Amino acid sequence: MKRTALTLLAIGLIAAPAASLAKPKPAAVDGKAAFAHRCGVCHRDMGMGTLAVSRRMGFGMGPDMVKAWLENRNDLTADYVVSAIRNGVYSMPPLSRVEVSDADAAAIGRYLAKKK
Repeated sequence: MKRTALTLLAIGLIAAPAASLAKPKPAAVDGKAAFAHRCGVCHRDMGMGTLAVSRRMGFGMGPDMVKAWLENRNDLTADYVVSAIRNGVYSMPPLSRVEVSDADAAAIGRYLAKKK
C-alpha cells in the first residue's frame, strides 16, 4: 500500500513539470486592434500614410480623402497588405517581424481585406 502511494506520488511529481511545459495555444490576433496599434498613427485620419495614399489616388486633402483610408478601401487583398508591411510601399518603410509579428501582419491583412 505504501509502495503504491509512493509510486503514484513519484509519477505525479515527474508528470507535473512536463504538463506545465506544454505551451498554451496563442489567442487569435484581432486585426482591427492590431491595425490601430501598429498602423493607425500613419494610416488613420490625417496620418502621413493616409495623406500620401490620398494624393496618389487623386483625392487630395478634400472630403474624398476618406476613400483613401485603408480601412475604407475594398481593393486590398490580405497578401498585398502583408507584402506591403514586410517590403514597404512608396515612402512606407518595410517593417520587420520585431516591429510587426507575422501573426499581427496576417491579422491586419485579413482585417483590411474583409470586404473582399
